[in-house]
Amino acid sequence: MLTVTFEEAKAQFDWIFKKASEGEEIVVSEPGKIAILIKSIPQGHAMKRGRLKHWNYKMAADFDAPLDEMKEYDAYGVKRVW
Repeated sequence: MLTVTFEEAKAQFDWIFKKASEGEEIVVSEPGKIAILIKSIPQGHAMKRGRLKHWNYKMAADFDAPLDEMKEYDAYGVKRVW
């Protein structure tokens, strides 16, 4: 597993992409920040177009209507206290 800094990852993205596609796992990290793991997806596991076309689902006509439970919140998700 390779570990590189964010600056190295930006400067050498094509090399990191090549290594990840070859199966190498790369960790991009910065001191005191969350690390990112870059790795390739095995063949056949990527989502293919049309995979769900035969999935029968029904969506209610009012699926995007406001919920009764959310009426006490404003448009920014802040609970009203008045």
